[in-house]
Amino acid sequence: MNRPKKKTLVKCAILFVALVLSTTLVIHRQFNLALILSSLKTARLLWLIAGIIAMAIFFICEGINIGRCLKQSGYNVSGISQLRYALVGFFFSSITPSASGGQPMQLYIMHKDGISIPHASLALLTELMSFQAASSLLAIIGVSIGTLSLVESLPFLALMIAGISINTVILLFIVFVVFSPTAVKAIASPAILIFEKLFPSRAGYLKWRLFRGLAEYRRASISIRKAPAVMGKMFVTSLIQLTAYFSITFFVCRSLCQFNPSWPQLTLMQAALYSSVSAWPLPGAVGVTEGAFSMLYNSVMPADFLGSVLVLVRLINFGLPLIISGLGIIKISHRTHPTKLTPS
Repeated sequence: MNRPKKKTLVKCAILFVALVLSTTLVIHRQFNLALILSSLKTARLLWLIAGIIAMAIFFICEGINIGRCLKQSGYNVSGISQLRYALVGFFFSSITPSASGGQPMQLYIMHKDGISIPHASLALLTELMSFQAASSLLAIIGVSIGTLSLVESLPFLALMIAGISINTVILLFIVFVVFSPTAVKAIASPAILIFEKLFPSRAGYLKWRLFRGLAEYRRASISIRKAPAVMGKMFVTSLIQLTAYFSITFFVCRSLCQFNPSWPQLTLMQAALYSSVSAWPLPGAVGVTEGAFSMLYNSVMPADFLGSVLVLVRLINFGLPLIISGLGIIKISHRTHPTKLTPS
């Protein structure tokens, strides 16, 4: 595993900053910034702290699920390492298009910690499978209870349906990869052909390494398939993780105290919103999330209240976590070398 190129990360960071600035301009044009700043001054701190705690639960739950998967492969991973992997995933997913940088960086860090690539890959795929299943379930429930009837914009309605459909397809693909050794071998076959073309002198060694990794992956996959209770616990943990994350909008509304929100309604609407925009190829879905938020929630919130909610929600569920995860990665960047419980 090689560290991602610095030039690539710089380009992603520049794109991310450009999107943030563009989003700020859109908010400035669509809402009254003076009114937003005035509302923020009156926000009740305890409800905002509840939102921050909800975001902390999001990270902790993801770390717990990664740790559960690694334990099935024989690794005893500390709570600090689990949290570190979750922070790395969030930070690099947030600054790269389509969250494409999160898992590669998690793999890199886990490899540096002494975890084999096949075991780390399976752990991340299994955690993602649980996350996608919980996300799709909550989104479908959100649509079923009437979110669609609140949508006045046909483009956003199409976006919502397309987003949920794409996430469902992704979920089915991950399930296939995790539980089907045949699928993994089929995906690896093109890599073997490339090895033979590009590195003919080392093709034999590279093929041996690849097949050895596939064998490790297969054994780890079998151990996970034989532990349905672990999968059940992971799914419940993902439901808790996403419920906390989607509840941030409710906590922000209560902090501003300008209308009486319904927790189930706002939480499930946020689930539908997340599935609608998460597949967009933008760093952190910046820009599209803010626009979609405005289109969805303008039917349940006062217009002069919407801008303040949007700013605080994105600050709690994206801005602050991005800064904290970046600082957290630096703070706990030492190698931990998890204890191996069983032979690989």
